[in-house]
Amino acid sequence: MKKLLALALLLSTLLTLVGCGKKDDGIPDGMQLVRGGEKYGYYMYAPEEWTVANYGEVSSAYASNVDTSSISYVEVPMPSGTLDEYFDESLKEFPTPPTVVTRGGEVRLGNAEESRKYIFEHEYTEHKFRTMQIFAKYGDRFGIFTFNAVLENISSDDKTQYDFYAEKINEVISNFKYVTKVGDKETAEYPKDKDGYMLVSDKSVVKYALYLPEEFEVKHESGMTVASLPDGSNVTLSRAVNNGVAVGEYWEIRKKELEAVASEITEISVNQVTSLGNARSAASYEYTFVYNNTKYHVYQVCGVMLFNGFVFTYTATEENYAKHIDTIMKITEKVEF
Repeated sequence: MKKLLALALLLSTLLTLVGCGKKDDGIPDGMQLVRGGEKYGYYMYAPEEWTVANYGEVSSAYASNVDTSSISYVEVPMPSGTLDEYFDESLKEFPTPPTVVTRGGEVRLGNAEESRKYIFEHEYTEHKFRTMQIFAKYGDRFGIFTFNAVLENISSDDKTQYDFYAEKINEVISNFKYVTKVGDKETAEYPKDKDGYMLVSDKSVVKYALYLPEEFEVKHESGMTVASLPDGSNVTLSRAVNNGVAVGEYWEIRKKELEAVASEITEISVNQVTSLGNARSAASYEYTFVYNNTKYHVYQVCGVMLFNGFVFTYTATEENYAKHIDTIMKITEKVEF
């Protein structure tokens, strides 16, 4: 289920320094809080000039709209084998095997009880990236910290972006702090429309009203909305990130991004005139692809309202897609901008 949720987030968009000073609020100098507290079970910080972009259970931040260097942390089920075996298995998710630079290096993610570092290089959208992942254990919990940056000289003539941020990332790693996790957040009470659909978004913040049936569990509702069904099928709605891109051009950009991480992409219908709530114009895209040996089926709608673009995405495994598509169509009808 967690892999399918992470995949949905992808489709709406895919070393220690000692004695660092602290502010009175506990945040290290030159840093900002990405996410923290007992309900999460950890505190994670990022450089203060970066942009925080938490999505669902994934805590993340990136350098800028131009510089896609990023960090993230997410907790997943504890692997049954060794960390090296878990890393080897994760590489199988890439269409083209990455080049491993470091396998199981020594590192300490904050106060983790056990952690190992893995570094690999891979290509995505015609750019070469270097990725560092740290697998960490704390009690019966298991988390993955990731730092990703291009191997290109952007901010410095003599350093790639990966090396340019090395010192800052060291601070992020050393200041990460696990704490005892206290319970899960209470189930939110959402207002309902005449059909019993829940209003799960704040229109004053995200510029849209999204209504979902009660069987959906809302994973994230700030900046973008992410919700899932018990079988892992999920929906997302967010503003389009490709400013200035015409609706008719959307699929070519999305397909190119998807080809970097998935295989066997099959178009069922693209650029079909449709509706997304009260959007002025909208086009739909239906396609399938294979990711990590599983076939997924996607229905997306790109809508335009005034000067803003929005993308609605429904993602499910092939066997679950048809079960919910009628409900999905009703959801798209109810969207308000």
